[in-house]
Amino acid sequence: MNCINKSSKEFKSLQEEVGYNDFVLGYKIAKWQDETGLARFPTKNEMMSFSNVTFELKAVGILSSDKAEQVFAKGKKNGWDLNKILTELQVPKEQKQLILNKNINDKEEIITSLLADNSFAVEINASRKEPTFYPPGLTQEELDHYIKEGEYTSHYSNLTVPGGTNYTENEIATPAITPNIKGHAQFSTDNGIGWFRSDEQGYNNDYVTNVNSKLDITFNLNNNTYTIKETELDFNPFGGDGPFIDTIYQKNGENIQQAEYVKAKQEFIKNSNKYTFNSKTRRILEVQSDLFQKGRDSKDLVSIKEESDYDYNYAESFSEIAELKKEGWEEYDINEDGLPNFRKLKSKKQVNNSNNQFLQLLNKKGNWVNFFIQSIIQDSVKKGYEKVLFPSGETAAKVEGHQTIADDIELLNKRILILESTNTSIDNIINSEYYNNEVKEKKSILKKDNVIKIKELESKKKEMKTQGLEKLKPVEAFYSNRVTNILNKLYDVKKVTDEHGNTWNEVDLNDKRSKTNIFYLNKKLINLVDNSLNDIVPNEKETIKENKKQEEKNTVINDIFNGNVNTINSSKTILENILNNVDNLDATTIKIIKALIANTSSVITFKSISDPTIPMRYNPAKNEIIIDVSKFKNKNYSIDSIISNIVHEVTHEFAHKALDKPSSINEKMFSNEVNDVYNKYKTLYKQSGKNNYDITFSSVDEFLSDLLSEPAFVKELNELNPDNSLWKQIISVFRSLFGLKNTNDINDLINDFITFSSEFTYEYYGNSNFYNKTTAEESKKKVEINLKTTQDKYEDLAHKMLTSLDLNIKSFNKASLMVSHKNKEQGQKIKKYANELQEVKDNISKYKDSNIALVLTNYAKSMSESLNVINSRFDKIDYDNPSESQQIYDIYNNYLITYSVSDEIQKLILYVEQDVRNNVESPILTKEEIIDIKEVLQVATSSYSVITTKTELIIENILTKDFNNIQYYPEIINDFEDLLAKRHKELNIIENKKQWINKQLHSEDIQKQIQEKLDDKVLDTIYNPLLDIMQIKGNLGTSVNIDNKIIKIITKMIDKIQIERYQTEKEMDVKFLDLKTKLEAEKGTNNIKKLYEKLYQTDKNGKYVFKGVYHIDLHTDIITKIRELSDKRTVLLEERKSKTDALLIKGFNYTTAEYKEVDKEYESKINSIDKESLKLKENNFELDINNKIIKPKDKWKNNLSDLSKLELEILDFLINQTEKNDKYYNNKSKSTMYFRKIKFYNLPKIHKSLVERAWTNTLKGVAKDTLKEREERTDDFGFNTVFTDFNGMKIRNLKIHYRDPLGTFDNKNQSLDVIGMMRSDSKAANAYMVRKEYESKLNMILQFSKNKDYKENTVTNYINVSSTTKKIKTIDGKIANTPNFIEHLLESHLYDILHHTGEGASSIAVNKAVGFINKSAAFLDLSLNIASGTANVVNTAGQLFIKSFIKGKHIKATSIAKANLLYTKHMATTLKDNTRGINMSYVNQINEMFNISGSFEMAKADFLKTDILKKTLNLNSFGIFQNSGEHWMASTIAMATLDGVKVMNAKSQFIDVKGNIVNDKDKAASILDMLELDSKTGLLQLNSKVIYTTHSKVTKWSEGGNSDVKILIKKMLFDLTGNYMQLEQPKLNKHWYGKLIGLYKKFLIPMGVARLRGVETSFIKKEDLSEDQKNYSDALKEYEEGTYTTLIRFLVTSIKDKKLELLTKNWNNLSDLEKLNIKDSVIEIVMTTVILPLLVSLLKGMDDDDDGVIQFVIYQLNRLEMELSAYRYPPEMLKMLKSPFASARLLDTTASILYDTVNFMNWEDEYETGKLKGENKYLYKVNKKLNVFNKLDRDWKELNSYFNY
Repeated sequence: MNCINKSSKEFKSLQEEVGYNDFVLGYKIAKWQDETGLARFPTKNEMMSFSNVTFELKAVGILSSDKAEQVFAKGKKNGWDLNKILTELQVPKEQKQLILNKNINDKEEIITSLLADNSFAVEINASRKEPTFYPPGLTQEELDHYIKEGEYTSHYSNLTVPGGTNYTENEIATPAITPNIKGHAQFSTDNGIGWFRSDEQGYNNDYVTNVNSKLDITFNLNNNTYTIKETELDFNPFGGDGPFIDTIYQKNGENIQQAEYVKAKQEFIKNSNKYTFNSKTRRILEVQSDLFQKGRDSKDLVSIKEESDYDYNYAESFSEIAELKKEGWEEYDINEDGLPNFRKLKSKKQVNNSNNQFLQLLNKKGNWVNFFIQSIIQDSVKKGYEKVLFPSGETAAKVEGHQTIADDIELLNKRILILESTNTSIDNIINSEYYNNEVKEKKSILKKDNVIKIKELESKKKEMKTQGLEKLKPVEAFYSNRVTNILNKLYDVKKVTDEHGNTWNEVDLNDKRSKTNIFYLNKKLINLVDNSLNDIVPNEKETIKENKKQEEKNTVINDIFNGNVNTINSSKTILENILNNVDNLDATTIKIIKALIANTSSVITFKSISDPTIPMRYNPAKNEIIIDVSKFKNKNYSIDSIISNIVHEVTHEFAHKALDKPSSINEKMFSNEVNDVYNKYKTLYKQSGKNNYDITFSSVDEFLSDLLSEPAFVKELNELNPDNSLWKQIISVFRSLFGLKNTNDINDLINDFITFSSEFTYEYYGNSNFYNKTTAEESKKKVEINLKTTQDKYEDLAHKMLTSLDLNIKSFNKASLMVSHKNKEQGQKIKKYANELQEVKDNISKYKDSNIALVLTNYAKSMSESLNVINSRFDKIDYDNPSESQQIYDIYNNYLITYSVSDEIQKLILYVEQDVRNNVESPILTKEEIIDIKEVLQVATSSYSVITTKTELIIENILTKDFNNIQYYPEIINDFEDLLAKRHKELNIIENKKQWINKQLHSEDIQKQIQEKLDDKVLDTIYNPLLDIMQIKGNLGTSVNIDNKIIKIITKMIDKIQIERYQTEKEMDVKFLDLKTKLEAEKGTNNIKKLYEKLYQTDKNGKYVFKGVYHIDLHTDIITKIRELSDKRTVLLEERKSKTDALLIKGFNYTTAEYKEVDKEYESKINSIDKESLKLKENNFELDINNKIIKPKDKWKNNLSDLSKLELEILDFLINQTEKNDKYYNNKSKSTMYFRKIKFYNLPKIHKSLVERAWTNTLKGVAKDTLKEREERTDDFGFNTVFTDFNGMKIRNLKIHYRDPLGTFDNKNQSLDVIGMMRSDSKAANAYMVRKEYESKLNMILQFSKNKDYKENTVTNYINVSSTTKKIKTIDGKIANTPNFIEHLLESHLYDILHHTGEGASSIAVNKAVGFINKSAAFLDLSLNIASGTANVVNTAGQLFIKSFIKGKHIKATSIAKANLLYTKHMATTLKDNTRGINMSYVNQINEMFNISGSFEMAKADFLKTDILKKTLNLNSFGIFQNSGEHWMASTIAMATLDGVKVMNAKSQFIDVKGNIVNDKDKAASILDMLELDSKTGLLQLNSKVIYTTHSKVTKWSEGGNSDVKILIKKMLFDLTGNYMQLEQPKLNKHWYGKLIGLYKKFLIPMGVARLRGVETSFIKKEDLSEDQKNYSDALKEYEEGTYTTLIRFLVTSIKDKKLELLTKNWNNLSDLEKLNIKDSVIEIVMTTVILPLLVSLLKGMDDDDDGVIQFVIYQLNRLEMELSAYRYPPEMLKMLKSPFASARLLDTTASILYDTVNFMNWEDEYETGKLKGENKYLYKVNKKLNVFNKLDRDWKELNSYFNY
């Protein structure tokens, strides 16, 4: 082949046209010249048509890149072999071996060889045949050509869909390869590897007669209107089942014959320009390959031929013949002498193996489909098509004559449409006054039937849609799966539907694809658009490689920014770090960076930048570069793009300085040239007539600023100067400024740096409210400004507008990303709009002080335009995709909130109008401006109102699906159980009633009815007003006792969070305990200092980190010093530049002595610093030849050899857990610090406890730390900051625990209970992760609750709800109590807000002070208080007795006995838990599984208190009587409740403990029976055979049944013992005053509710109660009312009806619940009025000598009587409430003792009379008040006197 001159003008020109790199183009030109015999260069068209499609190896592209040039040079320098070089270039393994086999080392020779030997031409030829028709009028030459070409074949033209013309059958062939499988198509040839059929888009005559076409069913022709109507008949005139759809043809509303309609439609179509076809669109009808489909598993796809290589010999005489044969030679012919010639096989080789390799590459994993698609695209480009349509799965099936699922769905849609239309007509009849009630009633019945039919049809449709592509017909699946997916990966695909209803994947073609070779990559084929190496890298999601890549990037980021951004204050340092730490920088980049280092003086500020697309920004006013480092961690930023951002911004600084104050020759030239370019562009701009950049062209400084920061402006410049001559001048200007040569590479690089845009593609990660703390603080400050004047109000408004726009831009950027996943074009539109909003924001910033009218008008316009974008997006929401709907809501809801500022604009206008009326001097707006603004604002606010309504509809649609879960509506199941129970009785069914009902509940018929009821209930919840909760319930109530459907649903969702957390965290606890136990065994101690001292180390500041490979001092000492030296060097460079610049201005030049002296002085200082820095690096790091850091020296390695194998295992586990916790927190607040590839891991920021201080001899800090507890700490629980936005709306964030982002943690207080801390950190991180999954949904429900209307819940309104004459007042959700209560729930269970602190640290201190007072009061009152502890047990036992006496429902006497037996049986292991670290006993694990403590941690884990001694150091141990009694009773209630719930299998059959089916519920096992400890792990588990329970008959245990039982236990605990759960405390208790009131008597409210719920309706008959007056308990799964309420109603109703004599009969008519309530209340009354007083009297009679035991029993009975009587006898309640503030007694005691202490004159006073005569008053008072041991020896008789008044 000819040698091509690649530097010639012709070569460069052709290269620019076709886009090939040097090597590929050179080879193609040479080959073209060889084949054509021409010496000239081909034209573009000749080159492009030279071969249809070219297949080339990926290696060609890699070796042709600039990087290859660098790597080969580097390899030569370092002595690398070719294998090493190819590995560095990441050449695919198979291709690398192919190159190595060639034994060629020269890069250009390798490329040439690959192009010559391993490239294959692929032809696409339309199949032709001998003409059967000869067009008239052809010349002889044309006729000869026509005959030679032939006409297109049409063997399969019948397999198509309407709308095509110019049908062709096309073969994809490889001229140089003959496959061994030939295609079955009639037009297949020997070289074919596949084929496709195509035509061109246009209408055909078939369409004209197709009356069923969806196109223009209604049309106008000659002033007549034609249409088709369809209706569903009640009968089928042709017989058979199913509906019959009748088609009616109409003209002007009158029925006509089909033929008349068709004729009119034909004329209409022919006369309409609408249906002329465009032959520039190609339709692909079918793609096939017998070779790859049949030969999928074949090793050989060509007939492999072998060539043999021989050695030759001959016999000179007959005697030699035998000898040669013995030596292995064979005869093969006879020579002229008649003697045989011999040969011996030397080797064999396959001559066409490369052909097979090529085909196998295509065959591998179905790559042929990818290859064929790209071949078709290239062929289409060359044939001049503008678009290519590939069929969807449904269309492909139609093409090949198959029925599709789409057809079935279409039929269903028609039927649904007809039914809906019928219902619309019925609604008109019902709402009309012209029809009588009888007609309306019949029509209503018909409508209900239609609704049922519609639901059934929708259900069928949904079933079809969810079948999945794997169930589609094979043809449909191939095109839906393979073809569509590949198209979406390769091209911008648009889904289109033609006029016949057929769907296609449309690809727009462009010239670039025609220039593209198809490169085979490692695992798939992709298109290359240009020559850059980035486009050659495989687009594969290989997780391991990606993670490694991200880790390497993080290392570089840390190197560039020194790991700790706070240590960098100059751009110079960053640039030097790039040079020192980033490998493979090209020479030009290095030159530019060095030039910038010599000239930059900007300071660096690290802070968040609100715009998500901008990681850096230059501020000329402060000569400051702002950097948001966090954005660079996004995976879409490569190392190159990070460096480009940095260089771009420093270039921005350099350019501004050079323009403003040019000093050097280069800078002066730059200034002159920029002014010249500016003036030229300004002239072009004026000539264009545009006005969008008037400000930019107002000065050269504005011009340069926008040139370097606004990509949109750069685009505008290119449009002004299409030939780019001025842009080339700009490149030249900057090149001169840097002092660089004029080369293509340098010019390209400069172009990249000055035009580099930091925008990148976003990935959507779910909910975000686009809010940060800075915004909140700024908003708060803004609220405090003076708003007296109209100007003040405007300035405040302008700030809010800018803030709202900032949030909106972020919202649209997020929306753009999400939409782009499905519709890239739509996503780009939204992205474009975000950019336009940025322009609006920038203009407001520019004009807010100078042109107020423009600011307000632009804002209102942007608001209106934004709402149009949102409106368009809302209309396209796919409600069948809940996650997409949720994401769209999350994004746009944040956006809409910000535009509520429009209300303030309207207020401002009113103020301005008032100023105008009052003739205020110089109002901020004129009358004319006010009119203009109001006009624009009216449109915007109207749109805002509409969109707000649509947002509410979106929420309703989403929640309609979310709420459609039978678990949320258990009352439906109750109704069906009652119905089925009656049916069981009426039908005299023999089968066990409970068993039969369970079975029926799962039957298809009942399930269908349940679903219908559920649908109706959900709609009722969504659309109808609910009864609001009373304010007192909102402040004092708990979710389990509130009958409000939204609260119930959100409660169950919250409960799912705890259930999801439990199992993971319990397994984690066991792992932590196991490691600690092993370590204690190895060390022989449980002293935490000795246990863990080898696992951590400290830096010089005392900060603790886990021990890693390198010592932390490396980070704090050496790295810090290197950075300090770098900063000093920067200062010296700036000083030198300042002084030398001053000398130049004075006229001194570079050669003068004065200049040299200054330069020498600073050069010496800089060299000194460089030497010191280099010395530090040399002494501490291994360096490469360029003195770049490779890694730290071994001396910095930690000595890990003294760690045992177990310690190393634990250390590794803790480090891995730290990284996992960071990940769970979404890396928002990391414990991990980075430097290059070294990681340092901070310990969780948790303070030492009292026990740890005592155990580690650090009690010295207790007092100080106790005082500091009043401040906010990193390990506080229940305190979380709530911010507000500029509209005053609350913004909450999930709490990140045990981190110290503000650096306030005192390292001296660091806890060193390593495993205990990591356990707490892991639980908090896991909780964060699980909560994050639910956060968005829960907040949506909160918003929904605020959007609803509620029935006002006052006593009057409540009693009137049953009246049909009185209208119930409704209130807006914004002032209702329900949303407030939901906020309270989310605060407690989602955001860790248990204390309302208000604003500032002082409020936190108040809450903590109250907490300290309450703790102290509780300690003094309850420590060793046997009276209080016993009273709790006696009270609960009394309650249990009442509940279970005679007949209990949820708790029975047998279950209580069983629970007590189990408690006793497991007593030993339960006690062992006190010193075990975590709970592993059967009883305690049950308590944790169902979280009866209601705590955040759910499971106890205290690794410090692992022996009795340490346990007693805890002050809580003094509450042993209280705690042990509460534990016993709570455990008993939980286990007794679990025993009352029976279990069932998957078929809803009762089962025993072994899983055997039993017919009787009483014989079935309970949940308690099926809970068992795993023999290996010791963890509590429920037997896997349990699927359903009697408390969740249709909801599986794993899908919500467990939550139902958990809530039941909570309800039992509340009713019997009170509310002692941490996360369930009432809203009032979040305030400091609520805490003071609610310390004790937490049983009062829940137990009061159990007795008095609904008492205000007790005078209303049960049958007259409305649904709102009833209370359905989701916990109990039945309607509930207070026990006294039922008793009162029963008695009052009987008295009213004068039926006292019929009490027995009335009793029989009561429900089970009513009977139990009356039984409970009567027993309680009898106990408190008869039994307990009688027992007290008997005991008093027995007590002759004041026996302490008898008096103690009397005290307990008196107290029980008081507490049980309190709810019906006010004096007893007053006794209990005598001192509502428990802490008041403490304060009184403290004040009294302090007073006596100060008045020391009274210290010697003694009692003069009585039992205390002679005792010191002061000492007695102190002893009595503060000595907790006194409670062990109390005067019970004196205490009993308390009950006698």
